[in-house]
Amino acid sequence: MKAIKAFIEGHPVISYYALAFAISWGAILVAVGLGPGGFAATPQQFQQDVPYAVPAMILGPGLAGILLTAFLHGRAGLREFRSRLLKWRVGARWYAVAQVGGKRLRAHFPLYDGHANELK
Repeated sequence: MKAIKAFIEGHPVISYYALAFAISWGAILVAVGLGPGGFAATPQQFQQDVPYAVPAMILGPGLAGILLTAFLHGRAGLREFRSRLLKWRVGARWYAVAQVGGKRLRAHFPLYDGHANELK
Protein backbone atom coordinates (compact mmCIF):
# COMPACT_ATOMS: atom_id res chain seq x y z
CA MET A 1 0.00 0.00 0.00
CA LYS A 2 2.89 2.37 0.75
CA ALA A 3 4.32 1.80 -2.73
CA ILE A 4 0.99 2.70 -4.36
CA LYS A 5 0.61 5.83 -2.23
CA ALA A 6 4.20 6.85 -2.98
CA PHE A 7 3.60 6.42 -6.71
CA ILE A 8 0.38 8.46 -6.58
CA GLU A 9 2.06 11.22 -4.54
CA GLY A 10 4.95 11.29 -7.01
CA HIS A 11 2.76 11.19 -10.13
CA PRO A 12 -0.63 12.73 -9.23
CA VAL A 13 -1.61 13.86 -12.74
CA ILE A 14 -0.89 10.49 -14.34
CA SER A 15 -2.73 8.77 -11.49
CA TYR A 16 -5.74 11.04 -11.91
CA TYR A 17 -6.00 10.46 -15.66
CA ALA A 18 -5.52 6.70 -15.31
CA LEU A 19 -8.20 6.49 -12.62
CA ALA A 20 -10.63 8.74 -14.52
CA PHE A 21 -10.12 6.65 -17.67
CA ALA A 22 -10.63 3.37 -15.80
CA ILE A 23 -13.78 4.59 -14.02
CA SER A 24 -15.32 6.13 -17.17
CA TRP A 25 -14.70 3.20 -19.48
CA GLY A 26 -15.50 0.63 -16.81
CA ALA A 27 -18.82 2.35 -16.12
CA ILE A 28 -19.57 2.53 -19.85
CA LEU A 29 -18.93 -1.18 -20.27
CA VAL A 30 -21.17 -1.96 -17.32
CA ALA A 31 -23.92 0.49 -18.39
CA VAL A 32 -23.98 -0.53 -22.03
CA GLY A 33 -23.28 -4.21 -21.50
CA LEU A 34 -25.95 -4.52 -18.82
CA GLY A 35 -28.40 -2.20 -20.61
CA PRO A 36 -31.36 -3.41 -22.63
CA GLY A 37 -30.14 -5.87 -25.26
CA GLY A 38 -26.47 -5.96 -24.24
CA PHE A 39 -23.87 -4.40 -26.53
CA ALA A 40 -25.27 -2.45 -29.48
CA ALA A 41 -25.26 -4.19 -32.84
CA THR A 42 -27.66 -1.90 -34.70
CA PRO A 43 -28.13 1.89 -34.75
CA GLN A 44 -31.43 1.50 -32.91
CA GLN A 45 -29.76 -0.43 -30.08
CA PHE A 46 -27.01 2.19 -29.97
CA GLN A 47 -29.62 4.93 -29.52
CA GLN A 48 -31.10 2.98 -26.62
CA ASP A 49 -27.68 2.72 -24.93
CA VAL A 50 -26.75 6.41 -25.18
CA PRO A 51 -28.81 7.50 -22.12
CA TYR A 52 -26.88 4.94 -20.05
CA ALA A 53 -23.43 5.60 -21.53
CA VAL A 54 -23.30 9.40 -21.22
CA PRO A 55 -23.78 9.57 -17.43
CA ALA A 56 -21.25 6.76 -17.09
CA MET A 57 -18.67 8.79 -19.04
CA ILE A 58 -19.31 11.90 -16.97
CA LEU A 59 -18.87 9.96 -13.73
CA GLY A 60 -15.15 9.23 -14.21
CA PRO A 61 -13.35 12.58 -13.83
CA GLY A 62 -15.33 13.82 -10.84
CA LEU A 63 -15.22 10.54 -8.98
CA ALA A 64 -11.48 10.17 -9.68
CA GLY A 65 -10.82 13.60 -8.19
CA ILE A 66 -12.83 12.85 -5.06
CA LEU A 67 -11.22 9.42 -4.60
CA LEU A 68 -7.68 10.74 -5.03
CA THR A 69 -8.36 13.62 -2.64
CA ALA A 70 -9.66 11.19 -0.04
CA PHE A 71 -6.76 8.77 -0.59
CA LEU A 72 -4.00 11.37 -0.40
CA HIS A 73 -5.38 13.93 2.08
CA GLY A 74 -8.04 12.05 4.08
CA ARG A 75 -11.00 13.71 5.73
CA ALA A 76 -9.26 17.05 6.04
CA GLY A 77 -8.75 17.13 2.27
CA LEU A 78 -12.39 16.26 1.64
CA ARG A 79 -13.51 18.99 4.05
CA GLU A 80 -11.37 21.54 2.22
CA PHE A 81 -12.65 20.25 -1.13
CA ARG A 82 -16.27 20.66 0.03
CA SER A 83 -15.64 24.15 1.40
CA ARG A 84 -14.13 25.24 -1.94
CA LEU A 85 -17.14 23.86 -3.82
CA LEU A 86 -19.60 25.72 -1.61
CA LYS A 87 -17.75 29.06 -1.50
CA TRP A 88 -19.68 31.78 -3.33
CA ARG A 89 -17.15 33.60 -5.53
CA VAL A 90 -19.32 35.96 -7.56
CA GLY A 91 -22.06 38.41 -6.80
CA ALA A 92 -25.71 37.52 -7.28
CA ARG A 93 -25.85 39.84 -10.30
CA TRP A 94 -23.31 37.74 -12.24
CA TYR A 95 -25.12 34.56 -11.30
CA ALA A 96 -28.33 36.05 -12.71
CA VAL A 97 -26.52 37.12 -15.92
CA ALA A 98 -25.30 33.55 -16.43
CA GLN A 99 -28.75 32.09 -15.84
CA VAL A 100 -30.60 34.53 -18.11
CA GLY A 101 -27.87 34.50 -20.76
CA GLY A 102 -28.02 30.74 -21.15
CA LYS A 103 -31.79 30.77 -21.51
CA ARG A 104 -31.62 33.53 -24.13
CA LEU A 105 -29.01 31.60 -26.12
CA ARG A 106 -31.27 28.56 -26.17
CA ALA A 107 -34.25 30.69 -27.23
CA HIS A 108 -32.43 32.45 -30.06
CA PHE A 109 -30.32 29.55 -31.29
CA PRO A 110 -32.31 26.30 -31.31
CA LEU A 111 -29.32 24.45 -32.78
CA TYR A 112 -27.40 25.32 -29.61
CA ASP A 113 -29.92 23.29 -27.61
CA GLY A 114 -29.73 20.22 -29.83
CA HIS A 115 -33.13 20.62 -31.53
CA ALA A 116 -31.88 20.66 -35.11
CA ASN A 117 -34.44 18.09 -36.22
CA GLU A 118 -37.35 20.34 -35.17
CA LEU A 119 -36.34 22.95 -37.76
CA LYS A 120 -36.90 20.65 -40.76
